Amino acid sequence: MPFDEDLYDAIYCYTLIHLLYKRDRKKFLSSCYRQLIKHGLMNFVVAAKELSLYGCGTCLSKDHYMLPDGLTVYFYDEESISREFSKFGLIRMTDIEEPIKFAAGTTQCHSNLWYVERVKQPSITTSEDDHTFKRGDHITPLSV
Repeated sequence: MPFDEDLYDAIYCYTLIHLLYKRDRKKFLSSCYRQLIKHGLMNFVVAAKELSLYGCGTCLSKDHYMLPDGLTVYFYDEESISREFSKFGLIRMTDIEEPIKFAAGTTQCHSNLWYVERVKQPSITTSEDDHTFKRGDHITPLSV
């Protein structure tokens, strides 16, 4: 969110961040975190390794692929979510299966995604740390 200096109560990012390269994901997360008010929430929905597209196309780096249509996608699992999001106040991560609707007369399928929720706490900085979280872990945010 490099387009302004405003502060926000919450930021919701649906299936976007996994389309960015690692350097850009880190920059995007830092920028979003910087623009949150104290105790503000950030929610992300990201592509999971369980998606049927995982492994399709050209491997650019670990879990990062250029799909046959030219789209690049980074696929997350618990470890990569913890690694990229924990330094920004990870509250919980949940794997979700979401139905995909196609044009009339075609089959529906499901998309495997991760839902990631974070809170900005005054004691958390955007520098590297070694916190590790697992699926279902819950950290209660400080009360406002």
